[in-house]
Amino acid sequence: MRSDMAKVLCERPRCGARFKRRSLYRGPLEDAPRFESSSRNRGGSKFLNEHLGPLRRWLLSQVGRPWDAVYSELRSRVSPRNAVQLHIWQHAQEYVARPVRREDGVLHRQSTWGGFEVLSSRRCPVYVCPKTGILRKTPVTPRKRKSKERAKARAEAEAEANRGEPT
Repeated sequence: MRSDMAKVLCERPRCGARFKRRSLYRGPLEDAPRFESSSRNRGGSKFLNEHLGPLRRWLLSQVGRPWDAVYSELRSRVSPRNAVQLHIWQHAQEYVARPVRREDGVLHRQSTWGGFEVLSSRRCPVYVCPKTGILRKTPVTPRKRKSKERAKARAEAEAEANRGEPT
């Protein structure tokens, strides 16, 4: 892992509008209110920007290594004492699913609320194998798409329901 990974991930320009909104009052200045809430016209819609692709690619390149070795390398470069690096550490924890268990051939990870949910490759690209402790790539789960037949049947049912209603 790069020694400057924290800078690579978080030091990007902020996105959003740079202009301030105009005041809502447009009348004569003498009749303007003396006080206007600062929360109403805070101005702009700037937000922070993160570049998490390098972290995700680094974790995917570590597939096949023991999780303890990957964890120690990550902790040597990313310190939770710094606020920016703590944020990166939190993203790294989101990308690695652990603990994981297998039920009926399907992988489940522990959710943030304590239960277990189906492991998705969109949320967690890698997981720690519960038997060996090796970092593995999460199998890709196909998207559930609506079939054309179901959509067509639903449209016909709606049309039938609309025909029976008086207008």
